Amino acid sequence: MSNKYLLAVGAGDGGDFISGVSVCGGVMHWTWLVTTAAIVGTVANVWRKRWGFAVWMVTDLVWCVRDLMIGENAQAFLMAVYFGLGVWGFMAWGDGDAGKADL
Repeated sequence: MSNKYLLAVGAGDGGDFISGVSVCGGVMHWTWLVTTAAIVGTVANVWRKRWGFAVWMVTDLVWCVRDLMIGENAQAFLMAVYFGLGVWGFMAWGDGDAGKADL
């Protein structure tokens, strides 16, 4: 296998969180991967794809944990709320009545 397709994940300076993903000898910070995934989830929802909510739930959870780790408690709370909204959206779209969840 060619190593241009090999991904290597390493711990951050303090070993507390993933700091980067090595792709083809360069390093891309993990936050760009999560950001890209969140945008993909948004586009999926524009296309009315239910799996977009699942992508959002994963990215919101990652951001929530990271925000708690760096002491950004208000932002962590917001991401936790977004996670809950993602669960609600995923469930609401599952019953064939997309976008019409009762409050």
